[in-house]
Amino acid sequence: MRKQYRKQKKNNFFMLTVIFVCFITIVAYKVITTVQNFKQIPVEQYRTNLDFKHENTVLEDTILEGEISPVINDANMIYIPLDVIKKQVDQYIFWDAEEQKVIITTPFKVYQFEIGQLNYKENDRVSTLKTPFRVFGKEPYLPQDFLTEFYKLDIHIVEAHHFVTIDFLTENKIKGKVVPKKCNLRYEPNKKSPIEKKLVEGESLVIYEQSGEYTKVRTEDALIGYVLTKNITKTEEIKGIEKNVESSPPLKPTSTGKLNVVWDQILKVEQNQNPSKLIARKGLDVLSPTWFSVSDEQGNIKSIADKAYVDWAHANNIKVWGLLDNNGFDGELTHKFLSKTKVREKIIANIVALAKQNNVDGINIDFESVKKEDGMYYVEFIRELSPILRENGLVVSVDMYVPKEWTSHYGREDISKVIDYLMVMAYDEHWSTSTESGSVASINWVTEGLENTIKTTPKEKIILGVPYYTRLWKEKLENGEVTVKSEAYGMQAGANILNDHKVNVVWDEATGQYYGSYEKDDTTYKMWLEDERSIALKASLVEKYDIAGVSGWKRGLEKEVVWDTLYQVLKK
Repeated sequence: MRKQYRKQKKNNFFMLTVIFVCFITIVAYKVITTVQNFKQIPVEQYRTNLDFKHENTVLEDTILEGEISPVINDANMIYIPLDVIKKQVDQYIFWDAEEQKVIITTPFKVYQFEIGQLNYKENDRVSTLKTPFRVFGKEPYLPQDFLTEFYKLDIHIVEAHHFVTIDFLTENKIKGKVVPKKCNLRYEPNKKSPIEKKLVEGESLVIYEQSGEYTKVRTEDALIGYVLTKNITKTEEIKGIEKNVESSPPLKPTSTGKLNVVWDQILKVEQNQNPSKLIARKGLDVLSPTWFSVSDEQGNIKSIADKAYVDWAHANNIKVWGLLDNNGFDGELTHKFLSKTKVREKIIANIVALAKQNNVDGINIDFESVKKEDGMYYVEFIRELSPILRENGLVVSVDMYVPKEWTSHYGREDISKVIDYLMVMAYDEHWSTSTESGSVASINWVTEGLENTIKTTPKEKIILGVPYYTRLWKEKLENGEVTVKSEAYGMQAGANILNDHKVNVVWDEATGQYYGSYEKDDTTYKMWLEDERSIALKASLVEKYDIAGVSGWKRGLEKEVVWDTLYQVLKK
């Protein structure tokens, strides 16, 4: 019994010891934390991920961590890395390391700067810089005076902490002063945060957002932190300067009502004067003939244009947008000519010359099968092309797939900022290599594609591409598996096939098309017809979503009645 008592007593002593040690630890932690709350920790010690032997960049109320440091030259000129400008100011600034060029694009201008050169190009004009762009190491840098003038950036050196501050001169600023004799600037918006600096009465602050009882501020020596809101007084708002606003003549109305455009597939020069090409359809506003193609990696363009075709169109009040493709959608060749600045520049010069030579009203870009890794070059090409075409009075339109993950690299939102029209190819839902039969353009699929396009593109720039063709699908059971093949037909030809086989077509609400099928030689034939009713249904989306109009692929495959249908929907 005594032995058990001694054991129990020993256990109790051990538990008391553990509790006492835990208590002492907690008290010590509290004391240390409390002391820490009143302790001032210099920014150099708190932000150990920054290199305070060199300049660190402060953009407004943020320290840019992980960025390349600014470089100051012998003349005390501050140079900011292009990488910083791209990430923080202008996502479209472009660096060509091979040609040592910096390219800046806007909706109406293309600027080309060569490293180390004072002369630069603004569209086709030559202008002069005060200070050239430089390369330090292998990285391009932009001079302070250019950044201030072009981007309206206020850039200063703060020697105390090796900071270079960058502020947007176009943004309004709120400034205030410290009101008590002493005030703590903390790293985080709470009283437990270490002190960054002890501020004194009258010290100036730039004020940012409020967080609870604290307000985020920046001091005169570029420290960023939080002070109690009650410790700030005499706030004043300083208005930012006006932003640069580019101006360009607005697009002249092509017609009354919504646009009616049709692509005109022309494969050789002789087809331009085919009598069927020289018929002015009711309500037609624009013809887009497939005339131009980038033919090689040097940027030469093959042309089968015919000015007489344009003269006829103009005489009938029809505009002409010559189509430029990437050599029949050659992805390999496209990489070679898009990835080189000099070649892009040559293509642009060539297409402008051809446009003027043939007196066309616009250029329609139809680059397909562009590889994912070439998306950045495609976007850059369109952004370099558009200002030059616009300056020459040409309408800029771009053909685009419906939004899908595999087409995201085409940069709809990026190019929509600089072009006049985005023509959504809302067809080929099921196409020649599809493994199952189906509609070329069911109404729900078209509507979804249009709605997703509107998310990234202003609706007034969207032209809905619709099909003037259908497919006859052939399904056959072979070796226990169903093989699927198809052929494309124009509207009337497709209807004739079903009529010849005495098919009783039925309207399919799900697809917004007439559907018919028949059996022959152990094969099932299926067709979702495009006709005046299905086209009217698709065209009704123009008014519903208030977009610019429609464009049909392709001229010659439509029924005659379709022109009356489109006129009633788009022009009445």
